[in-house]
Amino acid sequence: MKPTKDERGFTLIESLLVLSIFMTILTVSLNLCFHAREDFTSKLFLKQLTEDLFYSQQYAMSHALTVFLLFDPQGGAYRAYTPSGTVYKRGIPPDMEVLPGSMGLKFHFVPSGNINKAGALYVKLKKKRIN
Repeated sequence: MKPTKDERGFTLIESLLVLSIFMTILTVSLNLCFHAREDFTSKLFLKQLTEDLFYSQQYAMSHALTVFLLFDPQGGAYRAYTPSGTVYKRGIPPDMEVLPGSMGLKFHFVPSGNINKAGALYVKLKKKRIN
């Protein structure tokens, strides 16, 4: 089969132009995905922390025990424990930091479900502080 005049391929310039447009779109979309992942990680951590605090309170009431909560920013974790053992231990994402507010980094729920002291605990995401 003999090629006709109309059966020409793409030139190098056309191929490079299409490749550069594709790479630009890919770079922008990956950058957006990275920021969305950071937001998802921070929201997931805050939701887990909230659920853990509710669970600690319920555990204290249902087992009639004092449940202690301790945040360890240097160790990158927080845990809940009773005098008889650990209830749970969770990690803190590396890009997040738990800061002591007026409540401090250690508090406990008494068997009635009340907390021993009221106050604030701060979570810092890179340079943005979340109350």
